[in-house]
Amino acid sequence: YKKLDIFNKMEARKVFSPLENTTEFRKRWIQSFNRFMQFMKENCPNTQIIINRLEVARMYYSLDNQMESMIERRKTKDHHTAETLAKIDECIDYFERYAMNNFDLQSLDFNSEEYFGAENNPWGTCYMHYNPYYYKKKFKDLWNIVENHFHAPTKLASFAPGGLAKQIPLGVTKLSDMDEVGVYYLTNATYLQMEDRPTTDNAGYFFIVYPRNGKNGYMQELRKSTAAFSIQIFVRITDGKESSKWNMVNSGFRTLTIPDVTSISEITEAGEYYITAEQVKKLQDHPTKKNGWFLTVSKKNHDSLKQLLTKNTQNDNAFEEYVRLVNVEKRTNLKWRKYHFDEANFSIIVAIRNFKNKVVRRLKLTKA
Repeated sequence: YKKLDIFNKMEARKVFSPLENTTEFRKRWIQSFNRFMQFMKENCPNTQIIINRLEVARMYYSLDNQMESMIERRKTKDHHTAETLAKIDECIDYFERYAMNNFDLQSLDFNSEEYFGAENNPWGTCYMHYNPYYYKKKFKDLWNIVENHFHAPTKLASFAPGGLAKQIPLGVTKLSDMDEVGVYYLTNATYLQMEDRPTTDNAGYFFIVYPRNGKNGYMQELRKSTAAFSIQIFVRITDGKESSKWNMVNSGFRTLTIPDVTSISEITEAGEYYITAEQVKKLQDHPTKKNGWFLTVSKKNHDSLKQLLTKNTQNDNAFEEYVRLVNVEKRTNLKWRKYHFDEANFSIIVAIRNFKNKVVRRLKLTKA
């Protein structure tokens, strides 16, 4: 510390040493440390202090990787003996335990069997200048403590004042960057700015960030803000760096509205949709471009899904269905295949009965 500029500007009126004036030194140190912790509490309430526990190194690695005595190496500078080093360790241990026990602080342990001095240390060969492994291991231990204990959002209020949903901060373009627990609302414009949104529809969404699972993962949920149709819900797990795909949760008893797309092959979220007669005209890959249609999108296997189009009609003779497979990964699809209900081995009676049952179910759902 004598190399610091501020040290040369200080006027020492009386010197206390932990080895020579142990009782007085401890008393003054505790008073100073208590004032320091009070200052941190008042001025830096969100700062976490972690004690880096230490011991003086008795041995060091020479440049030829041999284990040598630190006391012998520094005997002309410090004149320390093994007894002196033991007293220093005792002093350090006393202060560390005082801080941890009285202020409930986390700590990084010292492993005397793995940590040694090193002649190639950039700060020189000294009792507390350790081998490279020490710094790598300490950093890893520090990171683990931060991840497991302190990597929680500091603002844990779930709502804004007055019970309103919180707003996405300016500049955020990815929902995965949002890790503060709470309920948010994304306007149409804000939602469309999110690069990792699950849909392209122009709608507002409630956005929920759930608490962490104890490590670094947490769940995010999107709920479409609408009163006219079934509420679309999407959920995923993320850690801010990597995220699972958005999964749509089945909800409601009404069909879903199709997103703003120009091709049916772009609709890959599993569910029951309805395409109006006006929307059909704008879809490039619709087989007829007429009438309203029910669209059923199956769940995916590893790369593909099934799409089924059912014509909305009350006329038996006009009833039609088309089916095809879509490869989501390659963005390719088969041609639409029309069901032919007059094929061999096909029972028109069974087909009519099935169709009647289907219409009845639709009417019941509509009535509900």
